[in-house]
Amino acid sequence: MFFPESDEVDVSGDATELAGLALVLLTGRGASETTTSTEAGFGGTALASIEVVGADGPGVRIAVDPVRGALVIEGDRAGLAALADDLPGVAETSW
Repeated sequence: MFFPESDEVDVSGDATELAGLALVLLTGRGASETTTSTEAGFGGTALASIEVVGADGPGVRIAVDPVRGALVIEGDRAGLAALADDLPGVAETSW
């Protein structure tokens, strides 16, 4: 979900879905289609996909392309790998 009022993004999923996203992050490029949440959006906009793009330089940049409804994650290998390492913890704390 993308919340344009606060410029925040909520990414959640079960362990299998987040493991798939982690694999895309480790690959350094690709996309993962999203599933629609059954919970109320509270003013949020559902995103259609998460796209990963490799880039030079340190770090990771996360942005929303509102026209395509895509969360775009761009970064170097080390940054994307660090983000991928955090995803299992997200799955453990999701309720």
